[in-house]
Amino acid sequence: MSKRELVSIACGVVFTAAVLFCAPHRAVASVPGHGAHADDSGRSERSPAAAKVATMAQGDQGNQNDQGNCGISADWRVVPSCASPFGATYPEWSQSWWQWFFHQTAWPDGVSADCSAHQLGPVWFLVGGAPNNPINCTVPAGKALFFPILNVECSSLEAPPFFGSTAADRRTCAKGIMDTATGLQVTIDGVAVQNLTSFRVATPDFEFTVPDGNIASIPTDVSHSGKSSADGYYLMLTPLTPGKHTLHFTGTIPPFGYTLVTDYTLTVKAGW
Repeated sequence: MSKRELVSIACGVVFTAAVLFCAPHRAVASVPGHGAHADDSGRSERSPAAAKVATMAQGDQGNQNDQGNCGISADWRVVPSCASPFGATYPEWSQSWWQWFFHQTAWPDGVSADCSAHQLGPVWFLVGGAPNNPINCTVPAGKALFFPILNVECSSLEAPPFFGSTAADRRTCAKGIMDTATGLQVTIDGVAVQNLTSFRVATPDFEFTVPDGNIASIPTDVSHSGKSSADGYYLMLTPLTPGKHTLHFTGTIPPFGYTLVTDYTLTVKAGW
């Protein structure tokens, strides 16, 4: 399997000199600005910031995502997929995630143990990792987290099977690959998140730019600007309480023989 296939399908896995990309967020015009903690008894505690985000999300669940299916989890740390946290929908946040991801370079951007480089606003982005390579990140208290469980995009700059000359072609391309996804799992502090298939969203066709040596390995010999459509499964987490948290997510794309396995240890730090 090519490096490009791994990058597109594994929602941010990059194997470059065995360095994993613990990636940050760059602000995008479409999104404004850019939790729970289990104690020794196993109970979860809601942070004030999480309560605010959850209340905002509950008041905005009438907005359906592109699939017309509202993903709601029993875990209150997960923002419903039909909500508009911080004034943007899940499809808009996923578009912003890709535009940010495209802008990163393999070096020196993003190779940061605290995941802080280029992060702006109330939401921080996370990416996928690789089996047996846990990612340790420090996150300021009060930040929501947005990440793809599994995602893919097709663009006007890439070769098949990720090429699409028109918006319709790109949407069909991304949807066709993501339709094969199986084995989705997410756990937060050891607690499984349910109803994950309802958190699938597709972006509108969008414009993007990539630098030379970009993390997505998109060729720039013809142009640095292109158009893309993406599809995938995403979660927005309300701000976690200060302390250590674990985040695990996995999924498989059978036609490519690829399984993504990601393990985060997140240290949420107050006053940082």
